[in-house]
Amino acid sequence: MRFGFTIHGFHDFVDPAESRLDLKARDAAQVLCISDFTRSQLCLVTDPQLWPRFHVARCGVDLSAFPYRQPPEQQGMPTALAVGRLSAEKGFDVLIDALAQLNRQGAPQRLILVGDGPLRASLEAEAASAGIADLVEFAGELPSAEVRAHLERADLFCLSSFSEGLPISIMEAMAVGVPVVTTWIAGIPELAEAGVTALTVPPARADALAAAMKQLADDASLRLRLSLAARAKVEALHDQNRCGAFVAHRFKSAASL
Repeated sequence: MRFGFTIHGFHDFVDPAESRLDLKARDAAQVLCISDFTRSQLCLVTDPQLWPRFHVARCGVDLSAFPYRQPPEQQGMPTALAVGRLSAEKGFDVLIDALAQLNRQGAPQRLILVGDGPLRASLEAEAASAGIADLVEFAGELPSAEVRAHLERADLFCLSSFSEGLPISIMEAMAVGVPVVTTWIAGIPELAEAGVTALTVPPARADALAAAMKQLADDASLRLRLSLAARAKVEALHDQNRCGAFVAHRFKSAASL
């Protein structure tokens, strides 16, 4: 029986000897990769003769469930939102360090961190040690409707990842029109284009992250420009209907071979 599979990252690439993507790709009729970066990592561990079987099929967002809204006028302290598993690859300790730097600079921001994971206790301890426990809300895992409600109220969205395929959380934030600050790693720049659809910074650089967060908080025109461009790019690349149609096409094409 012929088969295909999808590949997301980053866990798919952590241990090539365990995942054996080379063998799986050798026997698959096709492989669907969520980003050009993800496809490149599969090419890294496979014979070039297999590469025509690898196709970029981007994850889609239900745009009707994430309607656009213009960034709200800030009233008081800005609220940053981050969504993701509380694990090492997300770099949330760097985000907490950035918040502490902003607080010391007299430009504090509040952070709502949605998600759970093995690093929650250490992140809570880090926030307390930095004297910003009152600025960081650990909201835990939330249903989609509550995440959308947080997006609608947020002034900016931050993702400080060290490794990604291309996170859906950024797609959803951009769809709603929340200005994004993120790292320029892996597949993220395929959507978060520096200075066009987002502000992007080097990974593991709390100072750069803090500076970008402050820049967004201080510049309403920048927030609006980025949010409009981001929504347009999500519509172009990550519309659920278009993405689903492409996946259906790929299945049909593979089945006819």
